[in-house]
Amino acid sequence: MRPRRVRKYPIPNIKLLLILGMGYLILVAACGGTRPVIKFGLVAPFEGRYRPVGYDAIYAARLAVRERNAAGGAGGYRVELVAYDDGGDARAAMERARQLALDPQVVAVIGHYRIETSRAAWDIYAREALPLIAPVIPADLLPDAPCVGCGFPAAFRTGPLGQSLSGSASLDDVLAGLVTTGTILTGVPWPRDVPEAQQFIANYRSVSNGAEPGPYAWATYQATQMLFEAMANAPGGPTRLAVGAQLAARFDARGMSPGAPVYIYDVDADGPPKLR
Repeated sequence: MRPRRVRKYPIPNIKLLLILGMGYLILVAACGGTRPVIKFGLVAPFEGRYRPVGYDAIYAARLAVRERNAAGGAGGYRVELVAYDDGGDARAAMERARQLALDPQVVAVIGHYRIETSRAAWDIYAREALPLIAPVIPADLLPDAPCVGCGFPAAFRTGPLGQSLSGSASLDDVLAGLVTTGTILTGVPWPRDVPEAQQFIANYRSVSNGAEPGPYAWATYQATQMLFEAMANAPGGPTRLAVGAQLAARFDARGMSPGAPVYIYDVDADGPPKLR
């Protein structure tokens, strides 16, 4: 009986296959036209006593980024979020501002949500001509001087003029649970009190593991939408100066939001704050 012939197959060259595979992936990426990246910063307290403020805001920013990129990005760019914790501390806020200023892909910042930290970091943003959107901060509680070398204010404030009432409380202290009675004057409401925010509330829950959005979430979401439009409409591409100029067109010469509304809430230990 003749022995059976065993057919020999060549052993594949693994190194060659890896090289060819990498080349294929590069070719696919090139043909697909990978979008360039543009970044914006979010600085808030994610640790310490004011951490509820930061977490209220960051879920909204993540939601806004997800929605924008799904819709094609901003002006042909894929948007990325760079989030930093300042712990509600003025010195940390200054350091975070410097870190963001060093990244040339970061064209604007949203933050810092507290008056002390926003004031501390403002001068750094001004010197670097890095636009800052300061949600919730009353319009008259940041400097008015324009940044050096550009024709628009560095800080854009969405809050109303500062006011005070007997027994009033700050929004960040209430959200952090540090104040349980008093009156809040704020430039943004709780989303539950805004009829057009119902879809936002449902979408927010999907990224926050069911947590309900508060006023900082709604303020952040509105600020990101404004920023994305400024990026998309910036002539010549979304540079810091071009984005800042687009934002300046939405504010007055001092960087204040004209006609910013005032919402008054009564804070009671027996339940959530109630809109008057």
